[in-house]
Amino acid sequence: MKDRGQTRKATPFLAAAAVMGGLLACSIPGLQPTSEVIIEPTIVLTQVPAVQPTAPPTQPVPPPASTAAVSAGQVVLHQPFAIIVAYAGPQTGTGSALFTPLQQAGQKAIEDHGPVHGFGVNLIAFNDFCTEEGGGTAAQQIVADEHIVAVVGPVCSNGAIGALPALQAANVVMISGSATVPGLSVHGPSVFHRSLLDDDQADILGYPSQIYIEDLPAVQTWLADFAAWGGGLLETGLNHFSPYQYDAMGVLLRALDLSSQTLNDGSLLIDREALRAAVRSTSNYPGVTGPITFETDGDRAP
Repeated sequence: MKDRGQTRKATPFLAAAAVMGGLLACSIPGLQPTSEVIIEPTIVLTQVPAVQPTAPPTQPVPPPASTAAVSAGQVVLHQPFAIIVAYAGPQTGTGSALFTPLQQAGQKAIEDHGPVHGFGVNLIAFNDFCTEEGGGTAAQQIVADEHIVAVVGPVCSNGAIGALPALQAANVVMISGSATVPGLSVHGPSVFHRSLLDDDQADILGYPSQIYIEDLPAVQTWLADFAAWGGGLLETGLNHFSPYQYDAMGVLLRALDLSSQTLNDGSLLIDREALRAAVRSTSNYPGVTGPITFETDGDRAP
């Protein structure tokens, strides 16, 4: 969604959006392992949507003797350790009503997809307060943890603006399902992606706002399934972000499927550049919100 202070005109027909006040802008062949990164133990995925973040280990676990070192930009996991994905959004403050539903949507996508080459996926939350400063702080925490392979979010455009420079420098790919302000890719040209149209694209296509997808039968079915699963629904005008978030996580999981490689000892090699490239090359992904293709700047193609 849009952040306060953006100069774009507000969408007139949505009471709930007005309440937000515009504040939310909101295997690879040939890869060989070449310092070993060990990830926290897999948490057994539950069927309850209120998933609590898992604290990263304070001490690395010694690698098996049969495992070689890996090069910079690569992560190797051994069972029962899990793939770690960050979720960045406003747990408190502006836009916090969206924090839990979007976290739940990401978790539902993980459960619906299942393991990646036999490895579970854990979603860890970071509070960015929906501000540029908060986004920058959250991004610094994310890139300092070499266990984290990607980011779903940030929820807000302000958070994305603050986070993208650090994510770009560390080559940590991100997909937002709710940041709609145009031109965000300039802050992270190769790592930025979003699973929904930006505000200018929606205007050009004649949509009064992103909420148009709530009228799609597939989205209506998904929202009903999401509620039955235990997902939180908000007032009309905000619920459409949850299926976009679900699709963002789905795109990321498919990219992990395509770009990660199982090694001879049963470990999983994730190369950050291969993952980023797999996300950027997404074409006609069968999302709940419709086919998803990313343009060269990471925006969703209309």
